[in-house]
Amino acid sequence: MVTYRKLAGCNVTETDLQRCSELFSGHYGVWRNQKGRVRATAAWLKRELLFDEAACLLVMAEEAGRHVGHAFACQFELDGHVSTELGVQMAM
Repeated sequence: MVTYRKLAGCNVTETDLQRCSELFSGHYGVWRNQKGRVRATAAWLKRELLFDEAACLLVMAEEAGRHVGHAFACQFELDGHVSTELGVQMAM
């Protein structure tokens, strides 16, 4: 069974970011014109996807104690409208 943890940006640990980095770098990050995989370091994930701890969050998915997926989301109000950005990676 897959379980989920929703973490506010201010509650995401370096360990959480490292696990997300390892999943992305090990299963994704392949572009047609790129040699090798593109890496997403923990520092890059924090800087680019958790840039506003009040507006951004991370949802992590685990199955049998193994990190199998995550989603970063940020929500802002722009000109009276709510805008949500979402990025998802899963390795099942």
